[in-house]
Order: sequence, then structure tokens, then C-alpha cells
Amino acid sequence: MSRLAQVIVLISGLVVFTCRAGAWERGPLSCGDIEYLLLGKVSPKRIAELINERKSKCQATEAAFNKLKQAGADADLLEAVARGGTLITIASAPAAPTENSVAKKTPPPPNENPLKLELWTDKGRNAVYFEGEKIVINVRVNRDAFVRVYYTDASKQTLRIFPNANNRQARVRRGAILTVSNLQVTPPFGQESVSVLAVDKLPGDWNEKGSPAGPFLQVAGVPNEDRNAVQERINLTTRSKY
Repeated sequence: MSRLAQVIVLISGLVVFTCRAGAWERGPLSCGDIEYLLLGKVSPKRIAELINERKSKCQATEAAFNKLKQAGADADLLEAVARGGTLITIASAPAAPTENSVAKKTPPPPNENPLKLELWTDKGRNAVYFEGEKIVINVRVNRDAFVRVYYTDASKQTLRIFPNANNRQARVRRGAILTVSNLQVTPPFGQESVSVLAVDKLPGDWNEKGSPAGPFLQVAGVPNEDRNAVQERINLTTRSKY
């Protein structure tokens, strides 16, 4: 093969493989390099090596370009690879986001430790008490709170039994057990209930209107206007001992 033919093969090879890689603007050989080829200063073996080298680079770039495109690379990166600005391997390509790989950010709950309360008697829930017995009521909250305890008897009369004349402090510490034990069973007998309300902050209408009934306060009923209050209720039965 003549020198001119060898150069034509080399140049045609560059063009073919340039098109494969996608719109390359320049190859590895400059005009000066081609002039050296024409002058016979590059051996046929070196020409073949240059063609193979160019072919390998183009194939590698083409493969990297396709993989980057499949991986969801942005347009600027694909253009840079296609134009041969930098040969980037697939290892440096950004992974395409998937539904499982993208961390779903959810807003934290408004309070990770909501106020809770426990209510029980010395006989448990749904207990039966007889005339003359004392009803012992226990309350516990999971964090500091203001607590009110109400007792509704069989005649539907409601007493606020805590806070009371003996204990006016409505604040209950976290984990502490509030015990109300000065309640004795008297007629009338039947279905009765204990209700507890707990709030984080002291409401403005905390001072309820009512009539004194011993150490307790007789009120119109268990308040339900405070939507922020946590409420718990248990039922019990009172009976005559005869």
C-alpha cells in the first residue's frame, strides 16, 4: 500500500470511528501529524497502531456514552463525553434516582412524645364498691401536666375531687402517681364513673364555678370544651352492703 493510501485509510478510519462516538470535533492527529505521514516519517506499523488506538478509544467512549445515557446522566455531561472533552468511565456517572434510592423526607410529628395518662382504682377497672368502702383513684401522666379528676355518682351529680380543698396544686410531675383516696361510697348506688383531664398548659378558665361539697367542688359536669385536653374515663358500680 502506498504512503498516500495509508494516510487515506487512517483518515477514513478516524472519520468512521468519530461518527460512532457521536459528533467529535477533532481526532488525535493534527494537520501537522498528517503532513508527517505524507512525508513518510511514520512507519506503516505506526499508522496501523494509530488506527487501532483511535478505534479502541472511540469504542470505549461510545460504550461509556451509552451507559451514562441509560443511567440518566444530564445533557451537559453527555455532550462533554460525546465531544471527547474528557473520557469519563461509568464508575463516575451519577446513578439514576429510583423510588427506593431516593430518601423520602417526611415532616417530623408535631410532638414525638404526646401527653398520655393512666387511670385506675385500687380494685382495677369496672370495679364494684360497697357502701362505706373508700374508693382509691390513681392517676399517672407520662410528662408534667395539669390534671383534674371528676367523680359522677349514680344520681349524675359531678364532683371535682382534684384539685380540692386539701390539695390545690393541680400540677402532676411526670411518672408520679396522683392518689385520691378520700372518697367514700354512700347512697345512691348504681353506675358511676371517674373522669380525668390532663393538659400541658394551664388553661385560662381553670377556676371552675361550683358549690363546695366538703373538700370537693360540685360542678355542672365534666368539661369537654378544651380540645387540647387528654381525657380518660373508667366506670364502676356501687352497691348497698345489705
